[in-house]
Amino acid sequence: MLLDTGETVRIETAVPDEIIIPVLLTLLHHPEAKAAEVVRFLRGHSPPIAMEQVEAVFARYDLASIGKKGGSSKS
Repeated sequence: MLLDTGETVRIETAVPDEIIIPVLLTLLHHPEAKAAEVVRFLRGHSPPIAMEQVEAVFARYDLASIGKKGGSSKS
C-alpha cells in the first residue's frame, strides 16, 4: 500500500496491562521521569520491562510533554 504524502501512519505497539500499570505507577511516584529513568526505576521488575515498551506507553498516553512548562494542561 502506498501512502499519500499528507497521510500519517501511527503504529502502536501492543503493550500488556502488566507493563502499562507499573510504568504509570512509577510516573506517579516520579512525575518528572523520562522514559530511560522509568526503565532504570523498574530494573529487576518481573516481567522485565524494556525501553521500547516504556516508549510505547509514553507515546500511547502522550506522556513526553507532561510536567514541562507550557506542556499539556488537560483537565
